[in-house]
Amino acid sequence: MKKYLVLLSSILIITSCDIVEGPYLTDEAINPIDTTTNSYMKKVLVEDFTGHLCPNCPDAARELDAIHDIYGDQIIGMAIHVSKSFARPYPASQAPSFQYDFRTQWGDNWDDFYGISAMGLPRGMVNRIGFPDNHKLGKDEWASAVALELKKDVDFTIHISSDENVNPIDTTTNSYVKKVLVEDFTGHLCPNCPDAARELDAIHDIYGDQIIGMAIHVSKSFARPYPASQAPSFQYDFRSQWGDNWDDFYGISEMGLPRGMVNRIGYPDNHKLSKDEWATEVTNELNKEVDFGIDINTTINSITISSNVLNNVNGDYNLVVCLTESNIINWQKDGQENVENYIHNHVLKTVLMDEELSNSSNYVAGQQVETLINYDLAALEQYNIDYSTNNTAELGNGNAGDWNASNMSIIAYIYNTTTKEIMQAEEAYLNE
Repeated sequence: MKKYLVLLSSILIITSCDIVEGPYLTDEAINPIDTTTNSYMKKVLVEDFTGHLCPNCPDAARELDAIHDIYGDQIIGMAIHVSKSFARPYPASQAPSFQYDFRTQWGDNWDDFYGISAMGLPRGMVNRIGFPDNHKLGKDEWASAVALELKKDVDFTIHISSDENVNPIDTTTNSYVKKVLVEDFTGHLCPNCPDAARELDAIHDIYGDQIIGMAIHVSKSFARPYPASQAPSFQYDFRSQWGDNWDDFYGISEMGLPRGMVNRIGYPDNHKLSKDEWATEVTNELNKEVDFGIDINTTINSITISSNVLNNVNGDYNLVVCLTESNIINWQKDGQENVENYIHNHVLKTVLMDEELSNSSNYVAGQQVETLINYDLAALEQYNIDYSTNNTAELGNGNAGDWNASNMSIIAYIYNTTTKEIMQAEEAYLNE
């Protein structure tokens, strides 16, 4: 106690001798750890490699929360679910536990590169410090590494602003964003095809409306309907003449299903992509400049497509306009199961046009081409029925009707007739 009083007296004497003049720091919003002379603070990314089957991983999540409680918004956490051992989902037949797949292609790629899960989970990186030898940190090492990182100078600043109406990936200075068409070649008798549909849904969840999906049912092996006498399963004929024609031209089903194309990139040799290749190609496409913008306007029995040229472009381009239908409840093989109430989405129904966008090969920025399409939905539906009925070589049964206009969408896209690359795509509800 005497030592304490002596020390306190000394402090009082020292502090009473100093007069601190203003201005005074009074902004409580500024974190005390500010390594610069400006208003920017050092922030640290902690990447927590984890998995829902990892029993020790919640302890790492709690450690990350504790670090965040100390330093606040200077700590940015990211949970990256990886590895077949700890992050795999249970099969759909093993409901309901551990069904969700938290993994992403990007997380798997980072794990492969940095070798985190090879060391066992939980484990993580703090600003990826220590690469290539000392970056794989146990949770008990994170706090010390964070403290060291927060003491470093701030050399870069980042501002993030968002407009809810504009996707953050916008490669232009105008209001049009790059959109990508993923054509999923599939069939209701293909047991692995639902996995491809789920992959497409996952990509759409990431990029939103910049991803436009189209399910194209093809092939006699996987898309044929059962005969009418063999009721009730797999009776519906999802195929169309246009889907069959594309399959013949691009040779997709001959590679086995599921398989697809992303903006038809890679034609004629490298366009037939497995589902595991779609995400990477989508990312590449979204980073490309936008040369065309498409607007779709609908009235009863008519569609107006406005094709807007955003940059000076040379080449021959066609405009394609399709109708697709979603929320079709019908049979589908899914692994070992025959699912009676499977939900089929964005199924190609018909093509309204595939014609040259202009009779000129020179497109000038600011140019607009308007295309008016009049259609009779009942006549188009009957055409599909007739195609199925008469398509005896491919075992059709005529059961291709029952279109629901309220579940139908218009997909329009512009493609280069030489390279086959789709330059831009757009989608709108038929009844908007």
